[in-house]
Amino acid sequence: MLSSASAQGAAGAGHGAGAGSLGSSRSMRGLIAAPSHQNVMLGMRAVFVSDMSGFTRITRKMGITHFASLIMMMRKIVWPRLEKFGAEVIQPHADNFYAIFKSVEAATRAAASISNAIAAYNEGKDPDYKISLGGMGVSWGADVRNLGHTLHGVPVQEAFVLGEDVCDGGNLLVTTAAFEQLEKSTSPAIRALKFAKREEEHPYAGTVEGMPDTIEYYEITNPTAVGEDVAVPDFVIPNAQGDKFLHLAEQRLADASQREDIDKLVAREFMHFRVALMFGAHGEEALTKTRGLDYSLEIQRRKQALLRPIVEANSGDLAEPQLIFFESCHDAFLAAIQLRAALNTYNQEHPQDKIPVDSIGVHCGSVLLVPGTDIHWGDPVNTASKLGEDIGRVGMILLSKEVHDSMSQLKEFKKYVAEGLVK
Repeated sequence: MLSSASAQGAAGAGHGAGAGSLGSSRSMRGLIAAPSHQNVMLGMRAVFVSDMSGFTRITRKMGITHFASLIMMMRKIVWPRLEKFGAEVIQPHADNFYAIFKSVEAATRAAASISNAIAAYNEGKDPDYKISLGGMGVSWGADVRNLGHTLHGVPVQEAFVLGEDVCDGGNLLVTTAAFEQLEKSTSPAIRALKFAKREEEHPYAGTVEGMPDTIEYYEITNPTAVGEDVAVPDFVIPNAQGDKFLHLAEQRLADASQREDIDKLVAREFMHFRVALMFGAHGEEALTKTRGLDYSLEIQRRKQALLRPIVEANSGDLAEPQLIFFESCHDAFLAAIQLRAALNTYNQEHPQDKIPVDSIGVHCGSVLLVPGTDIHWGDPVNTASKLGEDIGRVGMILLSKEVHDSMSQLKEFKKYVAEGLVK
């Protein structure tokens, strides 16, 4: 069924575990590195995921440039501390961070340092100028893969669910496996941590076959017990456009007299109309849990092979594995219909190796695009993510009201309405 929905905006600027923008290895300081198409089995590792909150409220009140500036300040704080505590891989994804550590203790110490540093940054600031940390999740497990631009594996998914979906109010949550590792620590600081066991309905329960009904985890109720903030190196972006935007972000947050001029400059150089099409990823997550990571990655490879020619034929830009940009609503709509049809046809021909037909969300508007970086942020991305990942179910295509209304008079669109495929 093809449906439309009003655009409400997502809860944050990040989206989807393992479905983020181009990231970077620990040695690449900044916003982006070219994907290396690695498939590195990192073995037993701790996975850290953090998330900011307040995107919808702050963006509607202050604009996307303001929230983007807060993301840049968050990156200045988080990235160096992840490095300081030995992160092997660091990948920023909008207002999320993913990082891989050799131990849960190192990941926990990094999280505590980040929490302390953000609290210090926020002290005395107006609420709209504070970095609002949604939370942090830490997991522990085997078979974590670094594909150069995304991380994959059950531990990645588990940390993402805790950091993105379960966390609230900046707390630090760890999986049961991570808790068991911390219990083995002999460090006095780690031993001083206090834990509260929690269990609740899984955020994605019932979305696809194989998704668990409940999730069990531990909240660290006194994360600052592991110590105070530490000295860290400066945050550097080895990209001219990214570096320019970072400095503009710093200036507009620090000097109220420059904000209007900076916002005009950003709007002129970096804001563009785009239509965002976002796939959900719950089917791939369920495949990983039920049939293993190698199988899931192969299915994802086949899906990408199906998508690329359709995206190109409709003048789309595959910005991320789950995110496609178009310059017109018509192109995005046709691509969504064709993508779903191609997946259904493939599944009829390969009944034993079906590609999950996850839901698709589509929304349009102004997007902040900084060339050569992972910055492609704005309400179109977040609302498409909300529709495709949070609201939609298997096989659905959800259009925002803005997309629906922009095409309501098109003959081809009216045909779908007449046939009952658009409601």
